[in-house]
Amino acid sequence: MRVGTERITSPLAAAAALLPGLLSPPPALAAVPAEPATMSLAPHPCPPRAAEAKRKKATSKRSRACRRRVAIDPVTVSVPASADLGQGGVGGQITARLGTVTVTDDRPGATTWTATVTSTNFSPQNGSAIARSDISYRSGPVTASTGTGARNSGQPTEKHAVTLNTPRTAFSGTKPNSTPVMTTSWNPTIVVNVPFTAVAGTYTGTITHSVT
Repeated sequence: MRVGTERITSPLAAAAALLPGLLSPPPALAAVPAEPATMSLAPHPCPPRAAEAKRKKATSKRSRACRRRVAIDPVTVSVPASADLGQGGVGGQITARLGTVTVTDDRPGATTWTATVTSTNFSPQNGSAIARSDISYRSGPVTASTGTGARNSGQPTEKHAVTLNTPRTAFSGTKPNSTPVMTTSWNPTIVVNVPFTAVAGTYTGTITHSVT
């Protein structure tokens, strides 16, 4: 499984009945890869080359059969380095795009994959956090792709938006045997419902995409 996350921040500034700043820039809804979502290497348990050379005559057949190999993770997810959700008022909503999320599947043969999204609460430096249940997610349609295959949006339209108080399926796909590499990209929409109890300040949270 590969994982990519986005760290989110934003400011709330009091002004009359409204706090004009809720999620702000860098961190504002920001995406930072939880770990390199490219490949993982696993050395094959072969003896060192020097040792092989010394034992070449006695174990020539075994040495020839031994090959140094690495395993490349064939399913990856990439996310933006950061995302700014902008500003909003207490009791209102903040709507913003998170940035392009891309899943790449280059496993051999016919395969399937599922991308899942989760979120933390959005917390200010002081005061109560905005709960995950006040944050909704909509994956929307495919924005870019390569290779043939079936691609299914978890939340294709606004009416399908879901709260992130629990893990949600953002996208899924099926790669046919005839397709060597399949990539799928989307640009999800995040909506934050700002509670009346929110205080002025910068709020930070993390949205994580993973693929299996």
